[in-house]
Amino acid sequence: MTATMTVREHYLLNLLYQAIGVIDALSENAIVMPTSLATLERSAIIQALDAAGDQVAAARLLGISPRVIDYKMKAHGIARRRDLRVTA
Repeated sequence: MTATMTVREHYLLNLLYQAIGVIDALSENAIVMPTSLATLERSAIIQALDAAGDQVAAARLLGISPRVIDYKMKAHGIARRRDLRVTA
């Protein structure tokens, strides 16, 4: 943890690494690290949206509020999505 990171940012960074499968200490494959925290955050948001189908559920997966995910989506230029879940 760097001196400028808060505990929450450090926790979120670890969650994001796990969420997108970047960390796998036992893998023999090369680990490809995103170039920046912004790239990592953007990737995690997109993957959460794909997995969850809507912003509220994606926010829950990432452990952030719907308001925060909306803010971060705008900051990263990620288009809002309609509910993509299939209902029976």
